[in-house]
This record gives sequence, structure tokens and C-alpha cells, in this order.
Amino acid sequence: MLQSKEKVNELRNKLPWGAQKVISERTGLHEKTVSAFFKNGKASFHTTKKIIKVAKEIIEEQSF
Repeated sequence: MLQSKEKVNELRNKLPWGAQKVISERTGLHEKTVSAFFKNGKASFHTTKKIIKVAKEIIEEQSF
């Protein structure tokens, strides 16, 4: 699954400092995989789905 670079950047910009590490921990993905996704927006469908789901959860958590 490919996400537009603008959407990935928008999502990344909403995340708090250190969120990529938290995403890595919650998804079980390597930190480099999460970092690469936010740099180039490319990952498998399954990986993209995991990252986006957790990223949205983190954004919602910081809203409270």
C-alpha cells in the first residue's frame, strides 16, 4: 500500500516526539521500518496498516 508523501508527512507532523519508537514497540516492527515508512511512505499493505493505526491512536491519546 502506498500513501501519498503529503499524507505521510501530515501524519508524521502530528505525532509527538518519540512516537516512532512507540509505534515500533506497539506494532512489533523494527524502528528502522517505521522510520523508513515516514521518510518515503512505502511499505507493504500490512505494515502500512499497522503503522497508521497506531499513529492515529497516539494522536488521539495526546488530544486528551
